[in-house]
Parts: sequence; structure tokens; C-alpha cells
Amino acid sequence: MSKNFSLLALSLSLSLVTALGLGCSKKTKEPTDEGHNSTAPIVAGLQTEALSQQPRAVSRMAQAKALRYRDQLKNTRGFRFAGDVAPPAAQPAIQGDVTFTKAEIFDRLFLYGADVQYSSIGEPSMSLLVQSMAVGHIPARFAHVGDRLQLVADQAHLFQSDINHPGRLIHEWPIVRDDATTITVTMRSASPTLVTILKDAKAPVARQTWVRSIQFVAQGNYLLLETSVEQADGTVAEFMESIFPRETLVPAGTPPKVLLADPGMEPLAARYGFIGGEKLFLDLPKGRLQTLVANRFPTPAAGQLIEWYVTPNVPAIYLPILKSGVEGWNRYSQKMWGRDFVRFNGVLPAGVKIGDPRYNVINWDSVPEAGAAYESQASDPLTGLQSHSLVYLPYAWVKIGQDYWKRGGISQEDEVVPALAKVMKRGSLLGEKLKVRCLHDMDLVASLEARTSPEVFARDLLKLVLFHEVGHALGLAHNFKGSLSWNPDDAASVVTTSVMDYNQYQLEGALFTSELGAEGPLAEYDRQVISVLYNEGKDVTATDPVLPACDDDRADDYDGGVDPLCMRYDAGHDPTAQLARTIALLNDETAKLGKTQSLAASIGEIAASLGDPAKAVTEADVTARVSEAANQVLGLTLHYYAAGAQSLAYMAKSNVKMLYDAKAGSLPAPYDSKAMIARSLEGIRYAVESSALEESAEDAITELRAETEAWVKTTAWYGGVANPQKDAGVAKKIEMAFGLAEEITGALVFPKMRSAILKTIVFKDSVPFLFTTETTPALDTEKMMMDLLEQAVTMRMSDGEYRAVEERIVAATSLRSFTPVNGSDAVFTRVATVIGTELAKATSGSERAELRALLKVVETVPVPEKDEEEEE
Repeated sequence: MSKNFSLLALSLSLSLVTALGLGCSKKTKEPTDEGHNSTAPIVAGLQTEALSQQPRAVSRMAQAKALRYRDQLKNTRGFRFAGDVAPPAAQPAIQGDVTFTKAEIFDRLFLYGADVQYSSIGEPSMSLLVQSMAVGHIPARFAHVGDRLQLVADQAHLFQSDINHPGRLIHEWPIVRDDATTITVTMRSASPTLVTILKDAKAPVARQTWVRSIQFVAQGNYLLLETSVEQADGTVAEFMESIFPRETLVPAGTPPKVLLADPGMEPLAARYGFIGGEKLFLDLPKGRLQTLVANRFPTPAAGQLIEWYVTPNVPAIYLPILKSGVEGWNRYSQKMWGRDFVRFNGVLPAGVKIGDPRYNVINWDSVPEAGAAYESQASDPLTGLQSHSLVYLPYAWVKIGQDYWKRGGISQEDEVVPALAKVMKRGSLLGEKLKVRCLHDMDLVASLEARTSPEVFARDLLKLVLFHEVGHALGLAHNFKGSLSWNPDDAASVVTTSVMDYNQYQLEGALFTSELGAEGPLAEYDRQVISVLYNEGKDVTATDPVLPACDDDRADDYDGGVDPLCMRYDAGHDPTAQLARTIALLNDETAKLGKTQSLAASIGEIAASLGDPAKAVTEADVTARVSEAANQVLGLTLHYYAAGAQSLAYMAKSNVKMLYDAKAGSLPAPYDSKAMIARSLEGIRYAVESSALEESAEDAITELRAETEAWVKTTAWYGGVANPQKDAGVAKKIEMAFGLAEEITGALVFPKMRSAILKTIVFKDSVPFLFTTETTPALDTEKMMMDLLEQAVTMRMSDGEYRAVEERIVAATSLRSFTPVNGSDAVFTRVATVIGTELAKATSGSERAELRALLKVVETVPVPEKDEEEEE
């Protein structure tokens, strides 16, 4: 067969790679490139044809994409797109005959990859669909078994034994032709392993699978298959499967130096946070040991770059922002080498599909309310060298800046990100868990800056989120202690040592010195990590500070004590001082925290946003402006008390950590643990007992009402109304708008805040609450927390009313976690007695039903849910 077929004719000049040796040897030998021409094509021919029948799921998926396309146009009106955007047509199922060159595919190690492109899996009602996720690479070999060509996972790195490392079948294709030099197979289905990636059950079943396209790229020998899997429940996932020789990514003959992400074996991993893959066995100087390998791109040589692209549906106005977010990392390579090492190339070239391992892609999604951005990457598990990264970035990151203050809050539900995390947590490929980085939660990043400059806020937020996600792609794990360096009382203090922290937006914006440029200060921790990952640490000197660091595992680890300084979205040297400062913003009208002023001062600025009264010419104009002012009051109250990382709710629930026993050494000098515990207790109690705005905020609202009324009386509409009752009408409009905001604040904002905190006050078997005799009287935090929860269930608020039953159920559920504690039976008896008395006095069926539900929580010890990973 000729080796010069045209791409347009769907026949390609190729030659494949070599199959799995099934014999055992006492020593596993690293495959070499002997007998193979690394530049020779592995595929000798490829022909495809459309199948006569296509799965019904194909058209269903196309309909879903068309709806997303319609939403895309609806939500981006006024924007010019960077590339042609058309509603995707249904892609017919195809089959393809692929001819491999035997000499190039057998006895050779390949990397098999699988990337999620799009799916209908998730929660459509919450705009929660799993998309664009790089799952990873699996070492694999080809084997000729009977009338089948198999692709089998080489799992030697998963076993310590040099003989016991069974392979797992990835693909099996029927052979249609077999001669001395080539072997031809028919490909018409996806790998059966893909059903486990986004599985919906413990024993997932694929209803059907099909192939949508087959492509071979001779430069690098990439065989790319777009495939689809319909699960038993009718949901569909689209994938890009890739197969290419391992030496395309990992040079043969001169293996790269492996950097371990294992703190027990690598001192650098104990000092810095590296992104690691699954645990594997490596032949190390001390023997064959299980360890972790750090993920990173191959260090680009001079003149080479790590390049990024975005999907063509991105509005052109955001291209400069994306460029800044990606190329912000060049500040570190410029410091090391005097040259750039990453570049944003704009829109993907025509014909390139998401999941192609040659391209790092930002998938811009038009969904306006998807609550999370995230990054994922694919690497060679033996060396950690990455082929590519995918970043999912929804349009919601722009919409939050445009809509938050108009609505008085964000519309997404709080469970969006946890639900997405749950979907991703349960998936795996051949036993390896999905490695999705950093579900960046939109709910936590709303900022006061969005009130006055929503577009500027949106662009800055977009840039900062991407800056963070590209950091993951480059190999940096989270560091939630980066913000400990910030001193809110020092104007010259750098906001953080790492963008890999979850930093509060109003502080993190200082990491860029201009709106569209990539320039900014060098965050010291990030500078050091980049040097270690890409320059062998040559830029880290003995005099450079050893900076504190902690990642997700540390932040979520309670076994043997907590690390109270390892918090997401905290700010400043002492998180408990930050809680005290947050409370001051609520009750002291002169208080400030960084750029943030007090709630009362922020309310006082609303009158200026009413606009030009001469332009309010109709009653509808006036009503809309008054409603917007009231919505801003509601939005500010929600922002300061209950929503976002700056809120009292977030800071108080984070400070619950201070009340558990701390890990040894987690509070080094000069931290004063007694003072910190006292601040945490005071702040938590203040928050869970709050039921109304402080006097300073109430006074600011009263003044705003008066200013709003005065503004209305200067409008063109008011001057043109000849009605003696118009003043009463104006007063009624203002009373209705502000009264509704006040009602929502009392009924929703404060219960939301209190419930968020009460939910975190739970007894944990793995770590006790503090008990110390060093104070007089002795400090028994365990009892204090039980008392606080008991009061939340049984005691009336300052207005004489009980809390809403939903909030009481939250408190009762947390209280029930204290069942193992001595004396808890007496507490439950007291609580049950109070609720029983209420039940006896209830006057309606609905009230009795609510109280019975509450009593059931108090009287029933809940069975702990088993962790999904343990179940699987």
C-alpha cells in the first residue's frame, strides 16, 4: 500500500508500534527504541465509512449541543466571536479500517489516553454537566491474539513484583487483513473501560458505544479516535481516545530526571507542593519502592514554548484577558532565563478537537451559571511528563460580575460545586482516579468591586482564575498558606506568596499591575517552585525564605489534629484576627479591611448609584431604580454575612478549626494559641446568635431611604405628575422595596449564615475538641460547642421566636454527632423535652409535621454514610 495517501481521502501514511510481550522475566527491562524508527509512521493506511445506522443517542446529544449553542447566542449578545460558531450537527457513527505496520507496533510501549470532551452527565437543572477533562495516560502494548489485535495496559509500575503484573484489556479490534508486514483492523466502538470514567453506578454498563472520527497524525504518530459511550441511564459522554508511542513524549535513550512528589523520599516535596499522579513502584537506589511522581511539562528549550489555545466560541473581547492570565507565568521564566516559556496562541486551529494531546486548551463554555472552573492534565505516569492540560472555564465567571448586584445575590445553588465534585470523585480509568484540579467555586469570589465596575471585575476575575489554573497545569499544587504573609496594616505588604492559594479577590487583584498586561509582582513561593520544576532549583538560594505551605490533603486532614492555619480563602497572618476584623466591618462604621470598608459605609454609597434623576422619566424607570437600590442593600447584607469568602459565615466556620486539637508544630512562634482560641470562640458565638443588622447598618439604611425619597422627588417623572397623593405613592414604593429586602434578610440571610456555621460544629472521632486546664476556669470546648448547638435547637432568638425548623434540624444533626461524648444523653433528653412540649402546643398539621421531623433527628442516631471510595 502506498505511503502517501491524502488526508482528504482519509488515507494516511502511517506505521504503528509494537505489541505486548506476554512472557515473564525476572527483571523488567525498560523498553527501548531498538528496531523502531521513531519518525516512521505506525499506521500504513486508514479508511473510514459512515455506518448505515447511527445510535439514537447521537441525535439526542446533537440536540443538547444545539440548545447550548442557542444559550450561547442568547447570553453573549453584543459580542463578536473569535471564530465561526455554528450549532453542531449530529455526527454519524463510523467505522474505520486501520492498517498498522507490524514492525512499528509490537514490542514497543505506547501511551493510551482518554479525555472527556462533552457529556450529558451531571445535573442539567444546575447547569452542571461534566466536560473537557483530561483523564490521563496509561502505558500500553499491542498484542496479536488469534483473530484480534489487542491494546493491553502495561501495569508493571503498579506492582512491586517483577513477575506479577497482569495487564488489562483496553481495546480489542477484529483483524480483517493480516500479511507479513501489516495488520488491518476495524474500529467501530469505544474502549469498554470508558464507562468507568463518569460512571453512574457501582457496576456501570454501557448501552452502546460508537466511533465518531478516526485521525492519524504522522508527526509524533498520534492515532486519535473520537468515541461516544451511552450509559444504561441514557446519558452520553463523548471522548477523545489517543494512542501514541511513549517516546513521542518521553525521549528514548536519555530518560528525563524524575522529580518525586513524595515528602518521605524527596526533601523538595516536603518543602513545596507538587502535583502528583497515582502511587506507583519505581526502581530507586534503595530498591523498588512505592512513591509519587511530580507532574510537569518537559522543560522547553530556548526558542520553544508551552502553548495554549481557547475554543473558537470565546467572545473576541476576552482574548486579551486570557492571554494575560496564561502569560502571567512568564514573569518567572524571565527571572530565570530572560525569556518567555508559555504563550497564548488564541483560538484553536480549525479541525483540532478537544482532547488532542498535542494541544493545551481552555474550553470556554457559554453556560452563564455553571459554578466551577477546573483544570485537568494527562501525563506519563512513569516520569510525570505531561502531554497536555485542559481548563474548563464557563461564561459564568463573567456573568457574576454583571449580575450579582442586580439580583442582590447569585442565583446558583450552594450544592453545585459539591455535586460536581461528587460526580468526578466516583470516576476512574483502569482503577486510577480522575485527577481534576481545583473546582474553583464561583460562589466564593463575589466582590464589592463588581458593584461599581462589573465588567472590570469580570475581566480581572477571569484573568486571576486562569492564572491559578495554568499554575496547576505547570505542576503547582495548592498552597493555602500563601496568604499568611499578608499584613492588612501594611500598605506595602504583598497579598500572598502564591497564586495557588485561594486568595480573596479584593486582595489577589494586586498580582497584576495592569488590566490587560501579564506583568505583576513575583510571588515568592511560586517563584521558587517554578525554579524547582523547570530549572532544577538553580534560582533558589540558601538565604531564600522557607515559606509555609499546605495543600488540599492537609486542609482536609483531621486525623491526629488539625492545622488551623491551613484554610482556604483566609487572609492575613492570623485567621482568628481576620474573623475579628470581619465582625468589625459589621458593627463599626469606620472599620476597613484592605480595600473593603464597613457594611454601613458600603450601604451609604448606594444613593450615588441611583443615577441621573432627569433620565427617570416614567414611573417604571423610578420603580426600577428604587428596586435596584433595595437589591443592593440585600446583596451587601448577603455578601458581608453569608455569601462569599469575605463573609462572616465563611470566616466563622473556617475558625471552627481553631477549636480542635492542633497538629504538632502547626502553630509556631509567635502565634498565641490562647488568644486565637478566645477570638474564635467569641466570633463563632457572635455569628450563630446574630439575627439582625447592627445599629450602624440600620442607621445607614434609614439614611439611604431618605436619600432615595429625595432623589425620587427630583426625577423627571415626579415633576411631571400632577397628583396630590404622589408623595404617599413614593413612600409606598420605597417601603415596599426596602421592606422586602429587610424581610428577605431576616428570613433567609441570617438563617443561611447561622446554618452554614452550625453545620461545621461536629464531633469527629479522629480529632477531639480542645480541653485545657491552663485557663481558669478550665476550657472545655467540647462542652461549649454542645451548649451552643443545644441553644440553637431549643432557645428562642432575641425577637422571642424560635429559629426556622430547617435551621434547628441542622443544629440537631450536628448535635447528634456528639453521641459518643459523656453526658450527651442528658443533652438529648433536655432537647427532646423542649421539642415535645412544643409539639403538644402545636396548632396546625404543618407545624406538627415540622416538629416531628426535628424530634426524629434528636431521637435517632444517624448511621454514618460510607465513603464512596471505600464502597468502591
